[in-house]
Amino acid sequence: ATILLLLLSPEHVNAKLSSGKAHLSGVSTESLLVKFSVSTSSSAKIDLNLTSYGMYEDEKDLKFRIYVDDDWAEVKRMPLCTDKVKLSQRSIPIVFDFQGIKQDDRSNAVKGGMVEMYTARIKHEIANPPGRKKDR
Repeated sequence: ATILLLLLSPEHVNAKLSSGKAHLSGVSTESLLVKFSVSTSSSAKIDLNLTSYGMYEDEKDLKFRIYVDDDWAEVKRMPLCTDKVKLSQRSIPIVFDFQGIKQDDRSNAVKGGMVEMYTARIKHEIANPPGRKKDR
């Protein structure tokens, strides 16, 4: 009965919703945003919204990278970004758009302070099993 019920369930399911903050720098070059699984012969859709306080000066190497769980421990041990990139399953460019001057709502902001706001949105579908590692 359980199998029949699953087959009749809606096609699109919101399985995971995650929100958080990460601060990246020359020392802290990556952050784990969310961990999720995709069942065999299935796919998952990612819809990621990013906000930046101030302009990111060089976007050419700014990428959203997707790794499989089996590789993540090795990625964390690698000292060089060029090595980490080789293990990514997908590498998607991040391009920020200027949103205007907004109230700075960060906890450490000067009261009444203003900041340039930039946003980026990434929408991507991940197939399982993953395709060839071609877009790093």
